[in-house]
Amino acid sequence: MKSIRIRDTLIDLKKLVKSIIQKFEYGFNTRVSLTDGNILGYKNNRGHKSETLAQVEFAFILPYCAEKNRGKEAKIIENETDHLSPLKFHPHTQIRRDLPRHTNPLPKIPKYIKNIIKLNNKHFKENGRFINMTFF
Repeated sequence: MKSIRIRDTLIDLKKLVKSIIQKFEYGFNTRVSLTDGNILGYKNNRGHKSETLAQVEFAFILPYCAEKNRGKEAKIIENETDHLSPLKFHPHTQIRRDLPRHTNPLPKIPKYIKNIIKLNNKHFKENGRFINMTFF
């Protein structure tokens, strides 16, 4: 089963990192679900079941908030954080202007970035598991 294999690999990697850097906080990058709302199917197909990810005992999860969601970010992030419960989360958002050739990015204008910050700020106030946010 993919989720068990991913869990075991991540546990082994965590042990290796912790053997070198004991105070290292270990997180995992997950992709946010597709806009069709089938979060369980999407996560289970990729081996990102919340039950097996929780067994790794991450310090946090990093849901990847991409511009592909085109205005549906609020609902998708809410679904993602609900699915990852009780894990703490640290969303990160791509804001680079130039993407690989085969993508169709939204323009990374200040308005887009401000909206992502407002959205994350709302989640921070409403959810005690929200620990931080990053942009790349």
